[in-house]
Amino acid sequence: MSIKKVIYEIETSQGIAELFHMTRKSTGPPVLFVHGFGSNADIWFTYQDSLGNYLRKQGKDCWSLHLSNSTTGNIPSLANEDLYAAISFIHKEKQKEVLVIAHSMGGIIARVLTSPQFEHPFPLATLETKIRGIVLLTVPNHGAEIGDIKKLEESAHQLRTILKWKGSFSPDFDLGFIQLTSKSTLIQTLNTPPFLNPNITWLNAVGKYDHIVPVKSASFSPVEVDVPAFEQRGFDSDHMVYPFANTLRKIADTIGEIATIFGSSFKIYPAIHRTEEVGEWIQNTFR
Repeated sequence: MSIKKVIYEIETSQGIAELFHMTRKSTGPPVLFVHGFGSNADIWFTYQDSLGNYLRKQGKDCWSLHLSNSTTGNIPSLANEDLYAAISFIHKEKQKEVLVIAHSMGGIIARVLTSPQFEHPFPLATLETKIRGIVLLTVPNHGAEIGDIKKLEESAHQLRTILKWKGSFSPDFDLGFIQLTSKSTLIQTLNTPPFLNPNITWLNAVGKYDHIVPVKSASFSPVEVDVPAFEQRGFDSDHMVYPFANTLRKIADTIGEIATIFGSSFKIYPAIHRTEEVGEWIQNTFR
């Protein structure tokens, strides 16, 4: 799907971040999408049923951040530079609070940006006035395990083969995941109370069939989150769009029909950012 967009460049210590404005004429509330590890700003609008397209149709003013380095970048720097600059730019342009929707590693970046546990080159109270809320989509809130990392690496390897990535276009996964592992200093610091900034409204979407970030990693228990405005839901979804997704879905549907005869089932679930119920939940919460 072709969408007209304006691209703004943000120079950071990690490189050049890009801010895509996808709905230039919209006067609706601004929404900023933040992609995950090794992904890109277009993923929110690639498919007709993508979350970005759903919210555009609801009148939202959609922006999408392309991180300066989403594979080997330092997460606190991506937070304090890339994401902070994007939120500040949109807030200045639109004179409205920004709703941030972040997937996977993007959610960890959003949490670090708003966490009092980390140092920031700006007053945290000032940032809070620019944010309408933060939506976390299948985020490794408790860190990823080695087995989970291998699954994502295998999927990414398939993508590299299909797209024939070479040289600098081929991500180095060994470096990129260090800060996302469950025993990393960053994750442990992030999960020191308060887990979430209490001055911000939070939604946490968990993929019940997520093959990359299991429910146990994405979910918060009631004792972990003491935030006045927080809601968590599980969805019949997976983590990402896999290679040959449409072909896999057709095969799964066929197998499902056959398996039903024998009393079992087999199903491929949609990616979290291609799940309409997620869009409806966000729309109902942040009209």
